[in-house]
Amino acid sequence: MWDTHVGRCMPDADRFVGSSVEVWSTLSSDLVQSFWSRGTRAQYQGWLSGFLTFCAWCAVPALPLDPFVFTQWITRVATQYAYSTVQIAASAVIGFCLMNNFQHPLKQHGMCRLAVDAVRRVKCGSTKALRAALDAHFVIDIWHAVARLRARGTLSIVNRRARCFTQLAFEGALRGDEICNLKICDVVFCDCGPRCGLACVSHDGVDAYVFVRIHKTSRGGKVKVVRLVVPEAATIVDGESVSAAACLASDWLPFLREHGIRRNSSCQTSYSTRFRCDVCPELFPTFPSAPRECSRAIDVSAVTRAYKKFALLTLRSPIGYSSHSGRIGSYSGATEDDDCDAPTAASQLGWASARVPQRVYKRKTQSEARKSGLALAERIKAAAGPAHTSSVHGSTACTLFARAQENPKTPSVPTIS
Repeated sequence: MWDTHVGRCMPDADRFVGSSVEVWSTLSSDLVQSFWSRGTRAQYQGWLSGFLTFCAWCAVPALPLDPFVFTQWITRVATQYAYSTVQIAASAVIGFCLMNNFQHPLKQHGMCRLAVDAVRRVKCGSTKALRAALDAHFVIDIWHAVARLRARGTLSIVNRRARCFTQLAFEGALRGDEICNLKICDVVFCDCGPRCGLACVSHDGVDAYVFVRIHKTSRGGKVKVVRLVVPEAATIVDGESVSAAACLASDWLPFLREHGIRRNSSCQTSYSTRFRCDVCPELFPTFPSAPRECSRAIDVSAVTRAYKKFALLTLRSPIGYSSHSGRIGSYSGATEDDDCDAPTAASQLGWASARVPQRVYKRKTQSEARKSGLALAERIKAAAGPAHTSSVHGSTACTLFARAQENPKTPSVPTIS
């Protein structure tokens, strides 16, 4: 079964009996499952439970895998979900087989491989709808909406927090779970160094680094580092600078300090730390009505609800917005109209290459969508020469005027006799 809690720092084995087989078996299982991120394991567990229930209904054991039962189950899943979801369901069963030392079912059984590939080919008569993206216009409208709420005296902690992590997600291309897992010590301003939050100076006009120590594509404990840049000519809305670094420095972090939420004095996190801090509070905690001894981070659903709520406040449809919307809009905005080349944007926003974001995340603007058509029109124009060049509306007007001169009695509006 998938364990949704492994992946943490492994416990000290010295406190256990050295000859305890159960302890080392547990540690070995934790190490194997740490190959997958926690969010992936949680998603796989749901699909694996469905597959195990289907196997029990068919009265066959789950392992070794029966190719006929797997194909039947994939067929049922494919009738209700898009191909990407079917691929996740198949991956859950594949990982289940590998963890129990069985062969890869798609490599062992050709029937299973054909079923999964066929789902991609036919797509079950439907395609997956594109997710909505947080673009620059949406971000500006969010700041204006928050300004209106503040003017009416109805700005809540939830909206204040949501504006900050929305701006952070847009500038840092952060997923919803990456936002939820951030600690206060994961934000470091450039003029403070790794001890930022313990001995700080003014952060006005200073860039900041965000260390995302738990993220989906982490390999070998590699930390995703994003630089939040303070623009030279900042956009001002209601007296505030529209940037993630300024929002953290002048609004959110001072608000947390007012409520006694600050970096722990015993925190030893530095630039080279790979594990998530265990002593510092969350960067975006919840604020329950009943006080608690420890803070708790928001969950991914809170990020999605915030995006949808801001969409309604800015007169947009909430359909399509998810916790991934910030990640989509970040790459699309950075590469809009060649403002930044794709490899550089992908590298600085946390992708290994530009292949995946360009294929999956890129949302073209109207000018970008017309670029290839305009380029072809320029080639035709160059091939025809200057004698055949005229504007579309001008040539149409000239043609109509010439016809009217040849036959003045011809009515300008067609009539039906």
